Amino acid sequence: MSDASLYTVTIRLPAGLSDVQASLFADEAFGGEQISSSLVRETPASESDLGATAWTMQWLLAGIADPDALATHLNDAAAMFDMADMISVTPAGLECASVNPDTNWLEQSYRAFPPFTVGGFYIHGSHSTEPAPDGFRALQIDAATAFGSGEHGTTAGCLLLLEHLKAEGITPNRILDMGCGSGILGIAAWMLFDRPVIASDIDPECIRVTDHHGQINHVPVWDEQPTTTGMATCAGDGFRLPLVQNHAPYTIVIANILPAPLLAMANDLVAAMEDHGFVILSGILNEQADEVEDAYIALNLKPVTRMVRGDWTSLLMRKSV
Repeated sequence: MSDASLYTVTIRLPAGLSDVQASLFADEAFGGEQISSSLVRETPASESDLGATAWTMQWLLAGIADPDALATHLNDAAAMFDMADMISVTPAGLECASVNPDTNWLEQSYRAFPPFTVGGFYIHGSHSTEPAPDGFRALQIDAATAFGSGEHGTTAGCLLLLEHLKAEGITPNRILDMGCGSGILGIAAWMLFDRPVIASDIDPECIRVTDHHGQINHVPVWDEQPTTTGMATCAGDGFRLPLVQNHAPYTIVIANILPAPLLAMANDLVAAMEDHGFVILSGILNEQADEVEDAYIALNLKPVTRMVRGDWTSLLMRKSV
């Protein structure tokens, strides 16, 4: 590798991309040809601006930079992932720079992900050695892996709604994190409630990363016994997974996904909830929130509160009987 020509290509993308969309594009735009990639949401002016700030993506590639070819490739990737309406790259919009092959690229990437707080959580990468401030729960997430470091308005909204449930004195029997991504929300739920959590995702890579994050955050692996606690994980088709079905119903369901799957899974999700149980629905742009909420109201759920973070809304709803 030391004899190869290396370069970085950097683009800024709009705030409207969700965690899932931005992470997918960063991970897959070059089809695995990148040596590494990083994905960072720009530092907001204040915590309330978090959901409105733009993404910065950077890839480390081997070869000689060709801005025209790179722009064409990225636009083709956007079309392939149905993001062409949100991502349009021009050669002039790319920043290309040669890189010394002896540079510690991981160290440079880590510097772009400084620790930050959301509610009572202190979220940091493995590179951070500073202890959490007094009164905060330390939650270690490596931003370059899977989906969700906590910075995006959707994930932050879910964290704050989990804290709201804790403050209200809710004591769940079991918690389901459906579409867990990096595992941040399931891990946070376990930290808050010390009750069994099942984390599920259709992508096996997300489960691998969730298991890793559970281990480094000292979350026990749940043995599925009613008197124990921890987190169990599974990959596959959502509510049809045996692990998910065997431990229903759930006091709290977390679904930080996108509006279309939230609507498609509504019947299965509500069926998996305890009577009087709660669901956190997220990954929803502000203008989409009423449609999602109305669909769940039609299934006998009642709105409890909303958390708006920039362009994004997270819904907290409760099942009526």
